[in-house]
Amino acid sequence: MLEELKTFIAVVEIKNFTKAAEFLSLSQPSVSVHVKNLENYFGEKLIDRSIRQKTIKITEQGNLLYKRAKEIVSIVESAKLEVKLDEKNIYGNIKIAAVPSAANYILPKVISSFSKKYPDVEIELYIKDFDSISEDLLKLNYDIGVIDRKIISDDFSQFEFFKESMKLVFPYNYQNYISNIHSYDNLSGKTWIMREKGSGTRFLTEYFLNKKQIVPSSISIMGSSLAVKEAVKNGLGISILSNSVCKYFEDSKEIFSMDIDSEFSRSFYAICQKSFKPKKAIELFLNELKIAQSIV
Repeated sequence: MLEELKTFIAVVEIKNFTKAAEFLSLSQPSVSVHVKNLENYFGEKLIDRSIRQKTIKITEQGNLLYKRAKEIVSIVESAKLEVKLDEKNIYGNIKIAAVPSAANYILPKVISSFSKKYPDVEIELYIKDFDSISEDLLKLNYDIGVIDRKIISDDFSQFEFFKESMKLVFPYNYQNYISNIHSYDNLSGKTWIMREKGSGTRFLTEYFLNKKQIVPSSISIMGSSLAVKEAVKNGLGISILSNSVCKYFEDSKEIFSMDIDSEFSRSFYAICQKSFKPKKAIELFLNELKIAQSIV
């Protein structure tokens, strides 16, 4: 309808179908169709034309619509400008609760990218465990939750925004520690370093051990990926860490990591309370998360 109104305005002001078509970069038949569509919609004759459309006369109803059409187009154009200006002046505060691995190794790059685009938006990032995140979101203590496995609840909207592989991690001088790292049989009878219960990495590590029928000689529990890395670095045992974590430590030659089967991967999800309508800044940050795979 908006395009038809713009065409009608041009025809009225130029008083010629052919020249109006040239002005609008449209074909003359398209201009005629636009005007006809408006006449059908309003059920009134808007323009009287000669047989060859060389001369036109605007009807009384046409003049009335012309005035209203000018108002409508002006309002729409002003709204477009206001929206564009609003996009450039986004401000506010976003509170994010994230599981440790996302907070430490994934979200900082995403937040940095977002802050360059919207410097007036303040972002607060808190490290929380999986269960606490859902509880706090329901209480509206946070705007966005970032978790490392899907949540089964009708209270939240969620989407996957990042997927990464998991890696076996050894001391850097692994040759002195294990004879053949490419044989899963060699991984039994060793000390394994695991995260605490409730961690997504812990879940995937236990799944890997059960699936490959690997039996550790003993298990040591660490409360963070950094602690796991330090334990492996100092020869305490073997572990599994995510690719994003390994990137931070491999170049320093503190640990050696090896890819494992693709089924042992994990995804991160952004969640929001379903009944809560997010502010513009939050919507934009959620959009930033959707391209996180290309940022991190």
